Amino acid sequence: VPGSVKKKGGGSSETHCSRRDIRNLALIGHSHCGKTTLAEKMLSLSSATSSRCPNLDSDPTESSRGSSVFSHYLRVPHRTTGSLLEIVDTPWGDFPLDALASLDGADGAVVLVSAADGVKAGTVGSYEHCCDAGIGVLMGMSKMDRPYSDPAGVLNELETKLGARPVPIQVSLGAGENFGGVVPLFVYNKGGTLIKNPSDTDGIEEAWTALEETIAMTDDNLLVEYLKTGTLDPSQ
Repeated sequence: VPGSVKKKGGGSSETHCSRRDIRNLALIGHSHCGKTTLAEKMLSLSSATSSRCPNLDSDPTESSRGSSVFSHYLRVPHRTTGSLLEIVDTPWGDFPLDALASLDGADGAVVLVSAADGVKAGTVGSYEHCCDAGIGVLMGMSKMDRPYSDPAGVLNELETKLGARPVPIQVSLGAGENFGGVVPLFVYNKGGTLIKNPSDTDGIEEAWTALEETIAMTDDNLLVEYLKTGTLDPSQ
């Protein structure tokens, strides 16, 4: 299923999917943290475009500013499960009211924070709004290849400034000029089942243990099972 884009007041290509297989996801965070770049990359990977596309931030005002003014809507199919992601790329940093309106129908949100800039007021505001509205949040880190990026420092900031306990689900291969990408803790096998990544990348076992311990502490039954077996199933 190809990806598609819909601007406010504009049309889009039709993508059909049962309602239970659709997930509404908002991209939010401080100004210039990379929300639109992330959305464009998702479009590119879904074969909707082969390069940095003109579909997003194409309004003359946005082009002159070099940043989003309006929310943009796009559809991206999940490459493994077949579920359809209805994504809203929001202009949270400078135009939060438009972003707030876009969050009304969101099932969840990705709060993006720049590894080079750290936690900003827009990060705190967007995260707190989601918490108040009962919207599930996944934190994302961008610009890890920029000079002076500090992923570990940003994780500490998220904990101290948001009162959260962020636990990475990917292992970073360096940072800044030495950044070599990330390795996920979860992968899908050929049957479409989510499993633990068998990679022997440095740091992946430590990251998996930290994730298991954090998940176990959220539920008494999981904690008892973890204490008995020393591990949790990826589905948990």
